[in-house]
Amino acid sequence: DDLLDAVPALASGAAWLRLALDLDAPAPDITPPRPAPPDRWREPGEDLLDAVRGAERPVVLAGPGVVAGGAVPGLHALAAAGSLGVLNTWGAKGVFDWRSRHHLATAGLQEHDFALAGFGDADLILATGVDTDEAPASLWAGLAPVAEVAPGALDPLAERWGRLPAE
Repeated sequence: DDLLDAVPALASGAAWLRLALDLDAPAPDITPPRPAPPDRWREPGEDLLDAVRGAERPVVLAGPGVVAGGAVPGLHALAAAGSLGVLNTWGAKGVFDWRSRHHLATAGLQEHDFALAGFGDADLILATGVDTDEAPASLWAGLAPVAEVAPGALDPLAERWGRLPAE
């Protein structure tokens, strides 16, 4: 409380201020406020919906932002709704079990990982939560057209778009 009283004196240009702290005094019972939870539901724009609906061979590139954003269930929903393969970077390793039909591989260790994963055969790369330190765009963005999908838009996109399973 004394410190708060001293702030106006400091702001008025006091040359110096003496502050005495009682280090044995009990700490106040103050719980800092928790930050507001992130908005995990972001409606996809019509341009994104048009792009995915028009793609015949889309793939997903998932990075650590999907994990940090709590959007792994949305990624699962999108992969199931679109019958999609998902290539993850190291920061998103484990978003799919390696035996899942949606799991393409983990990429980013070798320069040609993205091309070897078939991105050159795709007609759309849905990039979500990608960290460019792990996956520089120069290694994958030129292989097919790219649509950025915010991690919070994965679930809503899955609800609005679906494809028949590939045979």
